[in-house]
Amino acid sequence: MSETKISLCLKYEDGRYLSWDEKNFPLTKHLKEARRFMSNEQIADFLSYSFYRPEVYGMDSADFEIVEIEISYKEREKDEQGGSSQEATGTIPA
Repeated sequence: MSETKISLCLKYEDGRYLSWDEKNFPLTKHLKEARRFMSNEQIADFLSYSFYRPEVYGMDSADFEIVEIEISYKEREKDEQGGSSQEATGTIPA
């Protein structure tokens, strides 16, 4: 069985995403490291109040667009030794 979830993220004008990962902060090219939001209201609150908003790092919120991302979850099959298979489990690991 698999499930799909839609989230929102902020994409910078150069194609990178606002990141949650401290190694690739504040922007990342890796979608799996993109900061995810559930609604436009959550994004508005983040951009208004968060210590991690783009302006704190010298960027302008107007240079970002809101994009939808699709995240798929799928239970992994057991391999012959009883462990999980090495197959990809979705678009973005959970």
